Amino acid sequence: MKDFISKKQSLTLTKMLLVTLTLTLMLTITLMLPSPTSAASKEYEIYKKIKTGMTATEVSKLIYGKSYKKHLEKFLGVTTFNSEPTYADVRDGRHVYEFGFFESERKIDDSSIFNISIGLFSKKNGNTLYVGYKNYQPENTSETRLYKGKKPTLGMSIKQLDNIAYGKKLGTYYDHTYENMTFLKFLDNKGKNIHPDKKTRVSYLLKSYDKKTNYHVYLEYNYKKKEYYVTMIF
Repeated sequence: MKDFISKKQSLTLTKMLLVTLTLTLMLTITLMLPSPTSAASKEYEIYKKIKTGMTATEVSKLIYGKSYKKHLEKFLGVTTFNSEPTYADVRDGRHVYEFGFFESERKIDDSSIFNISIGLFSKKNGNTLYVGYKNYQPENTSETRLYKGKKPTLGMSIKQLDNIAYGKKLGTYYDHTYENMTFLKFLDNKGKNIHPDKKTRVSYLLKSYDKKTNYHVYLEYNYKKKEYYVTMIF
């Protein structure tokens, strides 16, 4: 009987540990990738699946499925998308492109945006393009009003920023960017990697209580503290 109770207790403790680890992982993911409140969409789900280091072909399969080959072409020796890039540069043995996908209209100002943008880079003298960064812009961006007498300041955490936001709090972000170009080895003239770390950024649109002052606030994720902090305000 004692052995039975011991095994039962052990199983219960194991289940509790698994639940705790799962909740911790979910919280970490939530902090790294704040979900737009309006983003239960196909585009957002695709954005989450795009990983840095993916090739152009792999991204095309993810976005277009079985018809992915129709959206690719060979250009200057590399396989890339056959749509018009938003940026293109070939120099010093590297190919650099940016492409946008899922064009839509941002409702807050009727501007044309791409829900998803990716930066594609070749390695030095390489002929394969890899994702170095990705960006997501929801069309239903919030413009959040702040409490009276409150304003964003540099170094403020996302929690502190949320606490001074009126009504529905920060709401839906303006854009989200994840970058990891460490593997591409962009070196300076001393041989140092100029992109040594991965980076995650998110930005929000805020208004003062009297609606006279607009703020575009950028926050960067601190991987050690597992929290976003304000790094720029415009």
